[in-house]
Amino acid sequence: MINNKKILFQIEIDPKLQTKPFVNVTQISFYQSEDEILIMLGAFFHIDNIYLDDKANIWIACLSLADESNYRLKDTFAQM
Repeated sequence: MINNKKILFQIEIDPKLQTKPFVNVTQISFYQSEDEILIMLGAFFHIDNIYLDDKANIWIACLSLADESNYRLKDTFAQM
């Protein structure tokens, strides 16, 4: 028996940070009513919080795009 769960990723991006490239593609998206961002493959995220929204029966994962100057990730970014 498969026990699937729904999850929504809420990603916070500070455009002032030095990170992997990202771009807003809302204007060229098929779903123009949605805010849509493409993030370069290999980007790292901090997991800020994960919780279950009981009302909507969905897990919410709050992430933030990692800064390339983050001392814990410097070696990892250097290898990319």
